[in-house]
Amino acid sequence: MYFMDTFMADRPTMNFRGIGWICWRYKLGYYHAGSTWYMSNPWEVPWRNPAHRYRYGPAVYIYPNPEYPQKIEPVNTIRWELLREGIEDYEYLWLLRDRIRKVEKVAEKMGEKRYKKYLTSAKDVLGKATQLGEKVLNENYLAIPSRLKPTEVYKMREEIAIEIQNLNTILREKNIQKE
Repeated sequence: MYFMDTFMADRPTMNFRGIGWICWRYKLGYYHAGSTWYMSNPWEVPWRNPAHRYRYGPAVYIYPNPEYPQKIEPVNTIRWELLREGIEDYEYLWLLRDRIRKVEKVAEKMGEKRYKKYLTSAKDVLGKATQLGEKVLNENYLAIPSRLKPTEVYKMREEIAIEIQNLNTILREKNIQKE
């Protein structure tokens, strides 16, 4: 996936969180080169070049510690935290899909029909989450208005977590969590 223009410092924050959702929806990987690309010391000379294509500079994820060499820990940014959240969103989606598959196996193997409502609910949430990935792509990368609110993403992640918990309960009940 490559959308250089969308990862600039002055772009909407959803561009950074949305990476995980888009990668899930379209089965993509993500690689970001230049996450620490500065032309000079960013604490002394901020990037502001109206003549440059990227007027406010690329979206750097981490900065050097201004107290270096006394402190070597990098300084992260809101963009970095949102990227992390997007990756965690992807992991939630992966876990939900994994739990659905495991519970389906248990239900099939044991002839359990009582899990059908849990599986139906989990699959519905996974379907809505996949659609949300398309909405994120359309609004934040292709500039197709969809009026996506960040609260929708948080709400969807909460729904995913609830479904994971429900399916984990079934798997614990059957003692099959780690298969």
